[in-house]
Amino acid sequence: MQKYGFYDFKPGDDETYQYDANEFSTIIGAISGNGVNYKYGGKLACTASGLTVNVASGGVWVNGRYGYNDSATTLTLTPATTSGRTDYICAHNDINGRKVEIIQVDSDTVLDENYCVLYEAAITGSSVTLRDRRVYNYGSANEPAAFIIYSANAPAVIEGGIWLKPVEG
Repeated sequence: MQKYGFYDFKPGDDETYQYDANEFSTIIGAISGNGVNYKYGGKLACTASGLTVNVASGGVWVNGRYGYNDSATTLTLTPATTSGRTDYICAHNDINGRKVEIIQVDSDTVLDENYCVLYEAAITGSSVTLRDRRVYNYGSANEPAAFIIYSANAPAVIEGGIWLKPVEG
């Protein structure tokens, strides 16, 4: 079936013009991509003390769904065995729970599009070393975070995976 969007539903229309959250999220996900919103709060920055990880406030897009923490979140990680391990601090799109939450994910978990990795947490005994893995979402999948500015009158192109964006003037 073809779908169109977004138009008002009128009496006599079929389901073509009815939209659910999944359809909105698919469209929003295509526009935004997964990532931390750089404009709000503490950008979900993490700090650690022992096995306690504090995640600052901030917003994140995960698979077309948006989550925002207006205050810090505290996670207590479980100690590592003798060999240590690497877990992840993620924003998780919990579809059944209808929320985006900040969680610890163990290294055995298969991460899919419903996870946005914020930090790697290398756990040795009862201490943790954090590695920043945040990807920033600057508002559009068509406006990547990293770009090179070049020629004023040339069209924007992608070369070798790098977005080349013209500037005016």
